[in-house]
Amino acid sequence: MRSASLLCVVCAALVTLAAPAHAADARQHVHASFLADVKTVKPGDVFDVGIFLQIDPDWHIYWENPGDSGSPTRATITAPPGVAVESMRYPLPEEFTQPGDIKGYGYTDEVMLIARVNVPPDWPRGKPIQLTAQVSWLNCKDVCIPGKAVLELTVETGDQNENANSSLFAKWHPRLPLRVKDRTVPLTVDGPVNDLKVRWNAPVKDVKVFPVPPEGVDVVSLDVSHADTTTTIKPVLRPLGGEKKPGAALGLLITYEAENGQRRGVRLSIPLQSGG
Repeated sequence: MRSASLLCVVCAALVTLAAPAHAADARQHVHASFLADVKTVKPGDVFDVGIFLQIDPDWHIYWENPGDSGSPTRATITAPPGVAVESMRYPLPEEFTQPGDIKGYGYTDEVMLIARVNVPPDWPRGKPIQLTAQVSWLNCKDVCIPGKAVLELTVETGDQNENANSSLFAKWHPRLPLRVKDRTVPLTVDGPVNDLKVRWNAPVKDVKVFPVPPEGVDVVSLDVSHADTTTTIKPVLRPLGGEKKPGAALGLLITYEAENGQRRGVRLSIPLQSGG
């Protein structure tokens, strides 16, 4: 799987939480906003921030693995010293077929990428937390146009939390994949990276697997077979040159249809074994 490398056009906006950070350019067909789920946060607590991307009709942008062509949507958040921002989380992607029968993974209409922010207990009350997000995407229809936004957001601190944008975050949180570290997931995984056995706690249907290879590794092919409560995943990996980074892992998003018919997903990180 491969992604195109493209130059991007920059657009920027600087606003506070009272007027959410946003950036838009008619030529990009994407409107980007930087939001928090709180107006005010207590030191020692956590809150979520979201990069909300609204996409023009008939256009699409890409997931962190764009598929056979395209460029991933990326967001990097910079915080003050002592304030920790966790890894960006992507909602479950859509699959679409592009001209030339090229498979793509991404989003249409809108999407929110979400990250958790941890405020240290010794953060001074009354001192605002200022965050900066650098976002890039490739939006495509008949043509593809690269876009970027630099967004700023200010969250106040005080003696109690005050929520904001609750309905929007409530809409997108259920669309994020489950993570092993967050809660009990409905499966266990064993085996080497090139022959994984996923064993489900209960029968599931319509299992699909989306790989996210680490830097310097290409997924040449991905064989997936599923029956009842067992899914077998056999990726064929190829190094792209250079030394494998210590702790390198293959990301896997496994989506499935739950018993209630809802589409859900689990995000896994599989360490790369030597020779894997």
